[in-house]
Amino acid sequence: MQDLNRRNTETVEQVLKDMYEKIQIQQIRIDQLNTALSSMVERLNILEKMIINQKVNSIGTGPSVK
Repeated sequence: MQDLNRRNTETVEQVLKDMYEKIQIQQIRIDQLNTALSSMVERLNILEKMIINQKVNSIGTGPSVK
C-alpha cells in the first residue's frame, strides 16, 4: 500500500511540475504579447498625432486678408 501511495504521489508531483512549466511558458508568451501590444498602441498614438498635424497643415491659416 505504501508503495502505491508513493508512486501516486510521484505521479502527481510530476504532473504538477509539468503543468507549472507549461504555465511559465504561457506567462512568458503573455508578457511578450503585452509588450507587443503596448508598442503597437504607442505607434498608433504617434500616427494619430501625425494625421492631426497633417490635417492642420492642409487647412492652412484661414482666409487671407486683403
